[in-house]
Amino acid sequence: GLLRPSCSQDAGSGADGEKTNNVVQGIDAMSKTAELREMSDEQIRLVWKDAAESLFRLRIQAQTEKLAAPSEKRKQRRLIARCQTVLGERARSAAAAATPAEAAVSEPPSA
Repeated sequence: GLLRPSCSQDAGSGADGEKTNNVVQGIDAMSKTAELREMSDEQIRLVWKDAAESLFRLRIQAQTEKLAAPSEKRKQRRLIARCQTVLGERARSAAAAATPAEAAVSEPPSA
């Protein structure tokens, strides 16, 4: 971890401050996922493509020079994962919705 200077302002912000920060990040991630769910499949694919291109540039930059914000790579990876998750959920729900209807039509009548 990072060494923190001991000063009076820092007293009391130990693990509790970090937990609060993680909770805030979790809420932020949920809102991003909610925003993605409101988008169309086409829009999500564009966000995914942009994030993948950005991640590629960041990886190249990390090899050639020091990144100004190394955490940006993680943010882009997580955005890509969110896009894949939302699209996968939609594909599964569409398949599940289509399967029972087809099964009901293709079943022979019981005698």
